[in-house]
Amino acid sequence: MLEVFLALLLLIAATIFLTQLIFRLGTKKLINQLEARMRACEQIANQKTIPDDWLHPYRQRADDPATAKKQCIRRLNELIRFYEHTNLVDSAETRRVLLASLREQRARWETLDWAAMLAAAPD
Repeated sequence: MLEVFLALLLLIAATIFLTQLIFRLGTKKLINQLEARMRACEQIANQKTIPDDWLHPYRQRADDPATAKKQCIRRLNELIRFYEHTNLVDSAETRRVLLASLREQRARWETLDWAAMLAAAPD
């Protein structure tokens, strides 16, 4: 009977430990994703540049510029949708200004020379 009790106690302790570990890893991943979105938004809206981590994979593979353009604009559209619905902005005015800037950059990106963007060395 004591062995069963100890085995059950060990099982409960292992379950609690694994649950905490999964929760911490999940929380860390979520925070990293939010930070990455905020960094990208800041770079696009304020610095008017494409995040290098968005371009880097296409520079390494020497991909077709149309692929890089399509994927970067897709990521920008996802960022716009995120900021349309998130509560992580301080006011409706901030959201409006931020979204206007992101949409302006999306329109600009449509006309960029993506081959030159991929050939240029990162800052």
